[in-house]
Amino acid sequence: MNSINNREKCASLKKRDTGLPCNDEHESMASSKTTSAAEKNAKRKLKRKTSDFLVDEELTNEYVSTDLISRSPPKVSRIGRMRRDWVKVAKYKDSNLDLISSDEEMVELDDHASYMQRILLLSMSVLLIVMSSFVYNHSRGFGKHKQGSVQDAMSPDSKTSERDLSYVVLEEDLIECTAIEMEALVPPGATDLDPILLCEFEDGEVYSFDVDPSPIFQSDFVLGQTMIVLPETLVDKDKSQLLISKAMDLQMVYTYNPNENESVRRSLSIVEGKYDVLVIRMVDKFSNAPKQNEAKLLSDIFGGEKSVGKQLNECSNSKLQIIPAEGDNVVNGILTIEASINLAGTNFRECGNYAMTAAKNIERHYTMIVCPDEVDFNGAAAYAERPGKISYYKSSYASYKFVHLHEMAHNLGGFHSGTLLGGSYDDYTCALGNKGAWNESGAAFCFNGVKTWQFGWYSDYHREIDPSEHPHKGDLYGINAAIDNAIQKGNGDVDIRISSAKVDEVLYVTFLRKTGPNRDVPKYGNSVLVRRTLSKAFDMSSEFITSLQSGEKYERDWHGSEKLIIEVCSIDVGPPGRANILIYAGDNDGGMRCDNNDQLDPVPPPTSNDQVSEIKCQDTVGKIKFANKSGKVLQKPCTWAAVKANQRCKFAEIAAGCPVTCGADCQCIQTLESFKVNAMQRTCHFVEKNKSLRCKKRVFYANCPKTCTPMFQTKTISC
Repeated sequence: MNSINNREKCASLKKRDTGLPCNDEHESMASSKTTSAAEKNAKRKLKRKTSDFLVDEELTNEYVSTDLISRSPPKVSRIGRMRRDWVKVAKYKDSNLDLISSDEEMVELDDHASYMQRILLLSMSVLLIVMSSFVYNHSRGFGKHKQGSVQDAMSPDSKTSERDLSYVVLEEDLIECTAIEMEALVPPGATDLDPILLCEFEDGEVYSFDVDPSPIFQSDFVLGQTMIVLPETLVDKDKSQLLISKAMDLQMVYTYNPNENESVRRSLSIVEGKYDVLVIRMVDKFSNAPKQNEAKLLSDIFGGEKSVGKQLNECSNSKLQIIPAEGDNVVNGILTIEASINLAGTNFRECGNYAMTAAKNIERHYTMIVCPDEVDFNGAAAYAERPGKISYYKSSYASYKFVHLHEMAHNLGGFHSGTLLGGSYDDYTCALGNKGAWNESGAAFCFNGVKTWQFGWYSDYHREIDPSEHPHKGDLYGINAAIDNAIQKGNGDVDIRISSAKVDEVLYVTFLRKTGPNRDVPKYGNSVLVRRTLSKAFDMSSEFITSLQSGEKYERDWHGSEKLIIEVCSIDVGPPGRANILIYAGDNDGGMRCDNNDQLDPVPPPTSNDQVSEIKCQDTVGKIKFANKSGKVLQKPCTWAAVKANQRCKFAEIAAGCPVTCGADCQCIQTLESFKVNAMQRTCHFVEKNKSLRCKKRVFYANCPKTCTPMFQTKTISC
């Protein structure tokens, strides 16, 4: 078989070694170099680890790759760490894929090679098969769908043995990247965007997938930890994309977890200490640049009274601080990079990859990339890795403290904060919701009880209880009390987690004191708040359930016939502020009761601002019936109307039911049917029975304005 003649060999060797034209002398030299390479190849092969072989013994005796002889040691490429620990001898039918680079030309062994050389190569092939079987059975191998050993793949019944040989690949440059999710934060009124699954290389560049990569993941897949390994030839650098579809077809991709025995969230999310942040300001030669100059970004992020750095320091009780990174051309943590390409029309990842490549030699923990407004963010204001160390900002929103705080929390591993009956980030009390101030003035408030527990900033004041086993009665404080050292460990709690092996859900109870870092919280200040997650893993959004005032209780099914009761005995808003609460399940209250001894100072009446946000005209909480243009009767919530308010508010029923969203006249429309409250169906008749208490809750007065308005008609509209 003469696939490469001597002149072709000479051309290959000339290109690498001599730079001279080919003649008879050089043809002879090429032949001798090939023989020398074959002689050296045996010793080199014995030292290499293998992970998978699809071997054809006859062809293995006829072909070797100069790649095994002339390659340099492992190195770091532009897009990630090179992996040369694996050797793959395989046969593929797809000849359209160029898996062999120009310096990996296959060289046929001389037909007159010595008998000893052939014996040696045959011995090598057998040894490589044995080695591959050992490594395969002690590693994940290429692709989770593979079963059995290499010998099984070599059996006559194996599909592998039936493949046609187009060419042989003896070694691939393998690269690895970390699977991450990119979360989008959209401006008010914009359509929510789903998270994007991406892969991040060591140098910070981020690549997308050409198809859904989920088939390659093992059951132990963990964001921010699981590594994806594939040949570098299956990376489209121009599109910043991994060709996972081709990799799966060729069975040349696999995943693994390097830190399987570690606490993932703790090991990957930096939650305490001082950390260098580099802010990259991207400009280009075509006059595209962020609106902020370097001095403005310094004030917005590090130095100003309303900076994200100051707010993060307050929220974390000074346990997490960001400081300006240092390096060549870095001024107070800000680095301006001028791109040679036109950034207009590029997407945020392309803008970011350019920034990360240019700043690869600067040491830092976190990177914030500010791109011109001309860069495509797909409708988002910003993106952030979760978990990770990189965030991206559209210039129009890069001076908003809330936006930066939200994205930093994603880097720490936090998911969105939503509500039980609403959207995935409708929690008014958490920076990982989307109810912050979308302006440069900003609003000072921090994170909800789920995130506070996750980040561990107030772990000295955590309490976990199983109410089925032990009831609890005690004082609950806001984070301000811990910051001001107004409480000591063991004398009060900041965060209570309610869990049981018998119940899937986990509840968190906190007291939101409207002062200090939470002085500007939009809603539910000076209230006891209840939230839930579906596990303790912090791997999903949290959901706000309810707010409670003094004398109110939250009741729900717990285990079997048991009811869980969370009761607020009293609230004191005087410094430092506290709430006395009682938590138990079923009849297991331990004889504890809310009695007169627990009544603290009465809660002062709501301020005028509270009246506006709590009692004024509100959108209907439930779904509204209306007929569309074709006459079809639909049921939609006000959140649906908000997406395209200009069009959808033209329906009279929607405008009447969503006066805040639509900017319409507030009308008193009772919800005629039952509506859901904390997993239970309620009616306005139920509200009427105790309206002095129940009408204080938004869910009731929004659905039953006629029932509730007489209580407040001197302050709001009259129905």
